[in-house]
Amino acid sequence: MFTRIGRFTVRRRRLVLALSLLFLLGAAAVGSRVFASLSEGGFDDPGSESYQARQFLEEKLGAGDPEIVLVVDALSGGVDDPAVAAAAGQLTTALAAEEHVGRVVSYW
Repeated sequence: MFTRIGRFTVRRRRLVLALSLLFLLGAAAVGSRVFASLSEGGFDDPGSESYQARQFLEEKLGAGDPEIVLVVDALSGGVDDPAVAAAAGQLTTALAAEEHVGRVVSYW
């Protein structure tokens, strides 16, 4: 089968090239009209927990999408231990003092 297709393509190369170009031009003409119908978004599921959490953060707290999130883990003890809270407070202060940091929000 592939042998026959190959032989036909070689024997009728100008016809195959012309038909390929016609197909390409037709596809470009049809495809150029599709761009107006495509949407840029709207794919959020309002019933999902992540969507509801984002809405809450935006509406109630005025928070936008974070650019960087740091997760700090205590090597020993819990997150409410005084030593862990002091270290986290120092980290928060150091990050807030950085030149290009707009806002720092911390649990502590």
